[in-house]
Amino acid sequence: MDNASQALLIAGGILIAILVISLFPVLFNNMAKMQNAEADVKEAKRLADWNESWEVYNKDYLYGTDILTVINKAIEDNTYTVEIVLNNTTVVQDGKLLNPETKITIRKTGIYKCEGMERNNENGRINKIIFTETSY
Repeated sequence: MDNASQALLIAGGILIAILVISLFPVLFNNMAKMQNAEADVKEAKRLADWNESWEVYNKDYLYGTDILTVINKAIEDNTYTVEIVLNNTTVVQDGKLLNPETKITIRKTGIYKCEGMERNNENGRINKIIFTETSY
């Protein structure tokens, strides 16, 4: 009788150990899912911040100084490239000013309008902004 009860205790201990060991993969899987969800939230926040920093220029009434600021920002930002089009001419592409004299020809007190912003279909980031000079 003593051997039988000890055998039951050993079998019960082994069963509990197997149950505890089988919980580890489930716990690690849940932790990985939580970390991935957290990374997705951070990436969505970065995307929203990126687009918000460019959306401020999506107006009908901008001065030439605002256009110069957008051009400089597009040149200085080396994370992602934003193409700037001014009066149907590409001014900044791939982070480079295509024609240095463009900055000189922009009238600082001139009035400009943002005609539109295009987003990258893959990641949703703004990648092109189109401006035209207006006469208000």
